[in-house]
Amino acid sequence: MRQLRNSQKHLVRFKHQGADIGCDLSTSTVLGYYMSELMWILGELDSRVQPLCFTVRHWARCQQLTSDQPGDWITNFQLTLLVIFYLQQAKPSILPSTKKLQELAERRHTAESTDCSFISNLSQIPKSSNSSSLEDLLRGFFQFLLEFDFQKNMISVFEGEPIEKTAAVNRNIASATAFPLALQNPLEKQLIASKNITASELTRLQLLAKSSIKWLTHGPSPPSSWGLEHLFTSRAHFTHLPPPKPYSSANAKQEEKSVLV
Repeated sequence: MRQLRNSQKHLVRFKHQGADIGCDLSTSTVLGYYMSELMWILGELDSRVQPLCFTVRHWARCQQLTSDQPGDWITNFQLTLLVIFYLQQAKPSILPSTKKLQELAERRHTAESTDCSFISNLSQIPKSSNSSSLEDLLRGFFQFLLEFDFQKNMISVFEGEPIEKTAAVNRNIASATAFPLALQNPLEKQLIASKNITASELTRLQLLAKSSIKWLTHGPSPPSSWGLEHLFTSRAHFTHLPPPKPYSSANAKQEEKSVLV
């Protein structure tokens, strides 16, 4: 058990060593409870959501993108928000926006001056007509990480669509332009949920996504070393990856070139 001192909230992290299962406990806010409720609702709306989230999180752990220690690397929660947003952006859409879930709520509920109202009768939400397989969605998620304009846009799971960082000022999110990966908190919408992510870590995420597309498609030689299993057993090494450094527009543009070339 340890206290996460760098967290925006006061959290205590528990971990069961035998089962290798962790749990974050907050005693200073109830918003974590409602965030968990939101994640549960989104996971129940389509049978592909939870397997895709678990696969991406396991992939990130195997590729050493995530860590049990706090730091500049991406977290499971941030990865989950990215997956949810990707599914909201799918054609046709697989998941509704948080805003839609609140609009359909049978009753209003506020906690700590935050709207925590969600629809409870999930049968009222039409099933998605998107028939993509989990394999296609996983490959599409990696492609999304490469193609999304993180420099220009903030990711909003609440709206279910990107918001230009410069326009975020009008939504009381003035700090959105300061971060290479801007993930809006879907409940406390004035907050950025990815302040710890540096430009180098975003670049590393994109580089590994690029390699993972190749592994899923045809893979390196020999042929036996490609496919889904390879994503969980091998780690790509990028010797040209720049060391972590403070974020700046110039650095972001330079690193973006290394991903897309």
